[in-house]
Amino acid sequence: VEPVSPELQQQFGLDGTDGLVVTAVDPLSAAADKVIQPGDVIVEASQQPVATLADLQAQIAEAQSAGQKSILLLLRTGGEARFVALPLNE
Repeated sequence: VEPVSPELQQQFGLDGTDGLVVTAVDPLSAAADKVIQPGDVIVEASQQPVATLADLQAQIAEAQSAGQKSILLLLRTGGEARFVALPLNE
């Protein structure tokens, strides 16, 4: 994932500038199982806005320290928003 930049906006045809762009997905990962694809934009994690990788990592760490088994992501895909519960690794 990377912060939205003008280059990534053009590459993936993105409208907004908020969030983190998914640039690649391991086909064997939980993200692939949840149909997260390159070009999807992570707007929120655990109902908190994310603009940087550090924001996302902080929300993941907080969820793990609270004993949560997954993290709720708000994704924007082609102008449509959807929530995905992504499992956290132990």
